[in-house]
Amino acid sequence: MPDSENEINLAVESDDKPVKSSDGKKIDLDLSKLNYNLAYAQIFEIMINIDKYLGKTVKIKGNFYSSFDEDLLVRHYSVLIWDATACCQTGLQFILRGEHEYPADYPEEMCEIEITGTLCIKDFNGMDYIYLDVESL
Repeated sequence: MPDSENEINLAVESDDKPVKSSDGKKIDLDLSKLNYNLAYAQIFEIMINIDKYLGKTVKIKGNFYSSFDEDLLVRHYSVLIWDATACCQTGLQFILRGEHEYPADYPEEMCEIEITGTLCIKDFNGMDYIYLDVESL
């Protein structure tokens, strides 16, 4: 796996011109350009080295998924990335800024989406909650 780790680091720390979003904002980490295996590995890297990525602007493409926590009465939103065999998935949760109603203001479940947001962390019910702060879908 050393070759994959090198490829991932190149994707994160490339000397290429910075990528800009459609609204002109700098994108620090563009996972949407990586194949699913590399994107899957990069999300794992983010989770174990979160301090390196906090505050970075991340662009990601995957499948929209939401779930409702019956105990806390909260709906969680995620973008999922599947591995090459489609047996395993990982992803990033996101919070869409502003006032939005589910399902009217969100995509259909499991449709492909591409989002850009700032990687954040907050305490949620006694646990670290890592998410993308997203302005729009």
